[in-house]
Amino acid sequence: MPALAQDAPAEEEDEQATLDVVTVTGIRGSIQNSLNAKKNATSIVEAISAEDIGKLPDLSIADSLARLPGVTAQRVRGRSQQISIRGLGPDFSIALLNGREVVSAGNNRGIEFDQFPSELVAQGVVYKTPDATLAATGIAGAVDLRTVRPLDYTGRQVNLSGKYVYNENGSLNPDFDEDGYRLFGSYIDQSADGTVGWSLGITHQSNPTQFFSRELKTSDGQTGVEPNSGLVFPSDNPRSGVVSREFERTSVAGTLQFEPTNRFQTTIDAFYTDTEDAGIFRGVETPIAIWSGVGVPSVTGTSGFADTATYTTAPVGSPAGTPGDGTTGIGQILRTDTEGNTAEIFSWG
Repeated sequence: MPALAQDAPAEEEDEQATLDVVTVTGIRGSIQNSLNAKKNATSIVEAISAEDIGKLPDLSIADSLARLPGVTAQRVRGRSQQISIRGLGPDFSIALLNGREVVSAGNNRGIEFDQFPSELVAQGVVYKTPDATLAATGIAGAVDLRTVRPLDYTGRQVNLSGKYVYNENGSLNPDFDEDGYRLFGSYIDQSADGTVGWSLGITHQSNPTQFFSRELKTSDGQTGVEPNSGLVFPSDNPRSGVVSREFERTSVAGTLQFEPTNRFQTTIDAFYTDTEDAGIFRGVETPIAIWSGVGVPSVTGTSGFADTATYTTAPVGSPAGTPGDGTTGIGQILRTDTEGNTAEIFSWG
């Protein structure tokens, strides 16, 4: 019986399923980015991404970093300024900007993080243990602030924002602004098939503070004691007035990035910030210490402290505690105290 040739059935090609890339953004994406940064790090770190920073109206990156575990912020004039890591003081940690050490603009080693606006920082990493990849580190740790990398984005990105701050107290001193504002703008773009990218960000902030001040001031070791009753005066120099402060900051950050292949990339970035912090007190001070020549004809009090007292001016040259002649009152002093500082930081590499 002749054999019949028969075609063998063609093997079915395995169907290869093509999976689409799903990019997770928003708060879930920011949590994942922070977890990836901690997982891929060779030391113990805490990380915060741009999404976390942008969720709250932080005045500076110091407010954002203070929300990380083991990190606390020291407030100066109502705003977060210096950072403490693991309970150690600000002098025991250093700050890096894109891996480069940042110098302190103050009179100590602690870095003033309120000079870095949160809008211009893409990621903040707190190193709690030494890391060989860092140029330097502190006893407590290091804070590495990283600006935007334009090739991490797809397409052109333009961001503009503005905020207005209303102060119901108005301008208590005429040489200070009544209200404040905060402006921000950034531009990110790529070219040459996504191998060249550049970014530029600018922010300006003016934050005035106005409030009424009443102090029962006592200098160290100068608290008066009424000689007859032995009662202690808790205040020898009360004063009241108005205080105006204004914090202004202008910051610029730019980046140029070139990545022709997956194995080669180069980045040039620059950061500049200019801050000015000024304040003034205008008010009245009343010197009533008994050693200053005032008379105290009557004084009452409990628990060793004077609760009420009548003050008059004693004759010139009288011993402390001499009753006044009752013909003149206490002389008040008009005070105008000013303070302020300016700082500039420029970093590039």
